[in-house]
Amino acid sequence: MTDIHTLERLLRKLRLTRMASEWHSQEKRALTEGWTPSRYLLSLCSEEATHRKSERLRRYIEDTKLPTGKLVSEYNLAQVPELNAA
Repeated sequence: MTDIHTLERLLRKLRLTRMASEWHSQEKRALTEGWTPSRYLLSLCSEEATHRKSERLRRYIEDTKLPTGKLVSEYNLAQVPELNAA
């Protein structure tokens, strides 16, 4: 097995799926732009963190079961006394 396949397998095993899919394109960019190794690693970690945050928000929104496009400001919260007490 090549180093590339080993790296991808390890990244997926560590559940760094975004890094596993982005490391090669980021590597090309890093080489082209002359990044330091720490800058390259920072870019990969930032991409992973951003992806995780957006996925978490997507899951939270999906879990609310609210109608698509419905805003909290459109609800009549006066009909829920428990919310008004707080």
